[in-house]
Amino acid sequence: MVQVLGAPVVPAAAPAAGGGWLAVTVAVVFLVLGLALAALGVLGLVRAARVRRRGSALRARGERVRGAVVDVQINQRGRGRDAATSYRPVVRFTTAGAQEVTTVAGPSATASWLERTPVVVLHDPADPEHAEVLEPVPGVRVSTSTAGPAAVGVLLVVLGGLVAGVAAAGLVG
Repeated sequence: MVQVLGAPVVPAAAPAAGGGWLAVTVAVVFLVLGLALAALGVLGLVRAARVRRRGSALRARGERVRGAVVDVQINQRGRGRDAATSYRPVVRFTTAGAQEVTTVAGPSATASWLERTPVVVLHDPADPEHAEVLEPVPGVRVSTSTAGPAAVGVLLVVLGGLVAGVAAAGLVG
């Protein structure tokens, strides 16, 4: 202890090793963003599994018929050079029960479908509007992976946990 002009001076405490409130804030931000991205990834994986299961059921009990592309649904995601355009055919076909059906069918393609193109369609007899074009399919299916956001989310959760641990050690110690 040092005395200055007769009054004792207490040395200032050393800063916490963990970084104090800043480390806690960073940890909370990492944890929240990580959990949000991980949740989005899990929701995407659940949705993809549901779509895959429905597609498997269609392939197992679906009926093949001939049809034709009558229109094209254009979907665009993003803007500018980062925009991704995909095309889904609107097809018309007649079921075995003589019901004429016009529906938007899958899969999405990176090249545009040509109207009046004859196609082979697989449809659900119980729900004929649930259909998929088997051939010909122009381009490659456009899909967004949910594994990337999920992996980044898990990484952020781990980093947030590490930063929180360091902050807690610095605040406690």
